[in-house]
Amino acid sequence: MDSQNLFLALFGAIVCFTIYKSFQRKKVMKMLRQVDLKAAQIIDVRSKSEFSSGSFPGSINIPLEALQSSFKKLNINKQILVCCASGARSSMAKRILHKGGAKDVHNIGAWHTLLSI
Repeated sequence: MDSQNLFLALFGAIVCFTIYKSFQRKKVMKMLRQVDLKAAQIIDVRSKSEFSSGSFPGSINIPLEALQSSFKKLNINKQILVCCASGARSSMAKRILHKGGAKDVHNIGAWHTLLSI
């Protein structure tokens, strides 16, 4: 592949990724407008040091690596919102929570998204 085709392929991938992220953000914001944040459990799966540098009021810090062993701290019958720094760890946390029996789990992505509603 020559450099021009490589550039076009990379540019196309960046454009697609940007459109996807914009779509995902709109989807999350729409869902958040319908959620009672006071009734939901907000789980921040970032590290303790990341969490201490800033977090959404009322969120609970359970680092991703401790999530499975912390199920007893959660009510899996309540709505659970998971967040992290970018959305990668919270995506993994959502899968872990579903496997653990939680039914109503939403990946918020970046924790500061909650400050936007």
